[in-house]
Amino acid sequence: MKWCIPAVRAYTIDHLDPLIQRGVVHPAVALSFGRRHGIPSWIEPAVRRLKALPMGTWSAQAHIMCWMTLDTYQIVTRLREKLHEKRAALALPGPRVTHSDDCQDRTTCSGSWEMSWMFKVGKKLLNPIDEWRPTITEIRRAAESIVVPEMTPLCFGLTMESVLGSKAWDFEDHGVQKAVELLMVEEMDVAFAPGGDPMDI
Repeated sequence: MKWCIPAVRAYTIDHLDPLIQRGVVHPAVALSFGRRHGIPSWIEPAVRRLKALPMGTWSAQAHIMCWMTLDTYQIVTRLREKLHEKRAALALPGPRVTHSDDCQDRTTCSGSWEMSWMFKVGKKLLNPIDEWRPTITEIRRAAESIVVPEMTPLCFGLTMESVLGSKAWDFEDHGVQKAVELLMVEEMDVAFAPGGDPMDI
């Protein structure tokens, strides 16, 4: 009820917002409050934190889980599952090698690329600890600076062109945006006209 009184609502949001931004409030709670009380600005930051926050922190604090509705929980866990699938697909075996017409040993060329990709990029993508895994931007930088001297230079150049131009790196933002769309709510308008009757029907 307090959330429906304009002055109290504004006061509560003003005091909770800095705590949410600093991560003092668990993102599952921030997401729940944002959806329940019509505060859309809390939803995307909460989803971005939850996608990487170990789920053990949710169940370790029993009171956290009670804030989340079943549909919210399903969307967030499905997002995490999808992101894991995309990371695995990008990590193993990595982008396909584009061979030049001058390539004399395609087996060695491809094997060298796959080995280098796995150790320099794939392992980062598959780090089992969510909060320790480098960001996609950091992993992409590692991919862009990869060096595979065993490859035929022309093959390496053509393969790197496809890596740099690939949209496969956008999966995380696309996934988060899709989840946010499903979880988004309109901002609650509780302002009353001066002297107006909020129950005027």
